[in-house]
Amino acid sequence: MIQSVVRHALALAWLAAAAFRHARSSMPELLQALQAAPPSDRARRNVDGPAMGRALARWARRVPFRADCVVQALAAKMWMDRLGTPLLVRLAASRSDTIEAHVWMLTEEGEVVTGGRLDAPMTQFVASDGTACAVVDRADAPPDATGFRFAGSPAWPSPR
Repeated sequence: MIQSVVRHALALAWLAAAAFRHARSSMPELLQALQAAPPSDRARRNVDGPAMGRALARWARRVPFRADCVVQALAAKMWMDRLGTPLLVRLAASRSDTIEAHVWMLTEEGEVVTGGRLDAPMTQFVASDGTACAVVDRADAPPDATGFRFAGSPAWPSPR
């Protein structure tokens, strides 16, 4: 019981910290933060990633600030970094009339921490070298590009 209360209090604190960081960072900065390795000076702890994610999701529905998938993923990343535990980031998108994107975090064992299930079919982002979820060097991208391309697609669709 006490462990659950502490987990929920920490979830609220990390969610607020992530929302603050999200409001003051550009999307490329946020993506780099999500993909960064945890600090090597921390002793690695075994943690219940899915339970942490559930606590973040519960608070995300109740807080008076933006706490969408990006903020939840950033909160999980910051929290797990503090514990020395690596997470894997996954980015995906779909495009119809608008571009819809989603980010979720996984443990190294593949357990979902944040992001949950996807209801819409989405394609995972890949970098130009074929690695999943890496940020493409913006200096090499054309001026109108987002810095990503879809897996299996020759290029990201041009803006209309």
